[in-house]
Amino acid sequence: MLGTQRLKGAGFTKDGVTCNMTVTKDQVSLVVCMKASKMLKGAAKGGDVHVAASSGVFFGDAGNDIFRTGNDRDCAVSGKEAWGQDRITQMTGTLAIVFKDLKVADLTSILSGTTMTVTKTADARQSALYPDP
Repeated sequence: MLGTQRLKGAGFTKDGVTCNMTVTKDQVSLVVCMKASKMLKGAAKGGDVHVAASSGVFFGDAGNDIFRTGNDRDCAVSGKEAWGQDRITQMTGTLAIVFKDLKVADLTSILSGTTMTVTKTADARQSALYPDP
């Protein structure tokens, strides 16, 4: 629980997360987003990408990237395009994992202890390891 958002009230930011609610006619929209210190993209041939502090957003590319998270709330994003065999390592704080334009049926996940491996069903070469032990 970050706080209370009142209908037609002012939005707020707390612990690196911004919350804002808008009302238009018969529709109420709630937007919750992370204020990132950095947005980091992996390299096409693999890379070692890290954020030292604050929240970061990691986006894997076609390479086999190693993402080293910071001490806050981080987010790893994998899309429908090729994302190689990415690894999240040295994870501290919390990590949100987002799969853009993918359905549950497109992915297979295996949880072993505190490590989760997510693989594309159609292409086992495309997998991500969270966190890498």
